[in-house]
Amino acid sequence: MLREARDGSRGLDRRAKGSRPIADPPLQDTRRAVGGLWHACPVILAIDQGTTGTTCLVFDHEAELVGRAYREFTQHFPRPGWVEHDAAEIWAVTRAGGFGAAFAASSPNKAVSWVGFGAGLTAMVGFWATLSLNIPDFSRYAKSQRDQIIGQAIALPTTMVFYSFVGIVVTGATVVIFGEAIWDPVVVVGKIGSKWLSALALIVLAVATLSTNIAANVVSPANDFSNLAPSRISFRAGGMITAFIGIFMMPWKLVADPGGYIFTWLIGYGALLGPIAGIMIADYYVLRRKHLELRHLYQADGIYTYTAGFSLAALGAFALAVLPNLPGFLAQTGAIAGTHPLFTALYQQAWFVGFGLAFTLYLGFRKIAPVATHT
Repeated sequence: MLREARDGSRGLDRRAKGSRPIADPPLQDTRRAVGGLWHACPVILAIDQGTTGTTCLVFDHEAELVGRAYREFTQHFPRPGWVEHDAAEIWAVTRAGGFGAAFAASSPNKAVSWVGFGAGLTAMVGFWATLSLNIPDFSRYAKSQRDQIIGQAIALPTTMVFYSFVGIVVTGATVVIFGEAIWDPVVVVGKIGSKWLSALALIVLAVATLSTNIAANVVSPANDFSNLAPSRISFRAGGMITAFIGIFMMPWKLVADPGGYIFTWLIGYGALLGPIAGIMIADYYVLRRKHLELRHLYQADGIYTYTAGFSLAALGAFALAVLPNLPGFLAQTGAIAGTHPLFTALYQQAWFVGFGLAFTLYLGFRKIAPVATHT
């Protein structure tokens, strides 16, 4: 900031209204090293942290205003009368030299970035595809359909857009500040150099990780394991089984490589979950018109028994919808040397491709082999 006051770079105004221009004194007389950072000696920097942004004023030794800069930050309103700023956003934007530098660093090749946008979007859809399929584990506690719709429509999109924005800005800023793209928040905090900040950040990350995983990754499988043998496996026991399986999967290896985590893991299982979502939506909204026979859900010989308890139409639609994404997945994992660009493009949109194919195929199979929807 002080360097900007001396040379007028980065758009900092060296002359406020009514002030006189100052001549640059010799470099050796005006700068000294303190803690590895350069500070200008004959000036005073005043920082005003306001409600909407930060204002910096630079005065010379005669108390003349010689420089002024202002930067506005995103405002958050957790409750009426409260205004908060995100510390990570302030740090990233300030150190990187503005949003423009951070975003430019995060996408140096626009052609590559737009090609990868679809794959990144598919990975994020795959990330949330698990929770979207088992959302009844939570929405069943809502007092009404309206309550759960409003809760999901407002809470999830707004928070995830904000978190994604902060992640993109901070990762882009690390390219400018540290010379490399760092997406792991633990590594970023460690590079800041503050022991107290690192300790606090690790505590917050630990609490966030535990709370997120308990809600998103434990409730559903715990219910599933419990339903396999309700008399023997309680919900708590199902949660413990889930925890042990989660450890044995070694998830730290998945997130160790950003490319592997996003393009292999997230898109890979998104290729499986997309067809499941397509079949469920086609069956419930189109075929059954949102009507279920509650009594038959609990009967071994009801209309939902299908063929010995299995829906061959759903299984066939699932297998055929996954198939086009298989070559791209094998090429991504290195199981095969390469594949046709068409299969690579399909795999990068795996969730959407699987969803659309399964949706269409399932309804087509039900035209050939119709089933009862009402009793």
